[in-house]
Amino acid sequence: MDESTAVPTVERSLGALSDTLLRTIDDLTAAHGTVEMARERFAEGDDVFNRRVVAATTRAVDELKHVEEALADLVRTFEGRR
Repeated sequence: MDESTAVPTVERSLGALSDTLLRTIDDLTAAHGTVEMARERFAEGDDVFNRRVVAATTRAVDELKHVEEALADLVRTFEGRR
């Protein structure tokens, strides 16, 4: 595949990533607020969480770490092309 054929694919890929990042910003902001409220309720003894919450939390943290690593790799790739 030559450069002229690759450009539209790169543009579409970067556009899709940009759109996804914008949607994710809102989702992460909302999730952060919800998590902070849950932490406060738990700290005050107003709420009890079960093992399912701990498992879901662990899974979310692991998946977010993978996303963070993938984005860091992408940024390094862009920085290497300057």
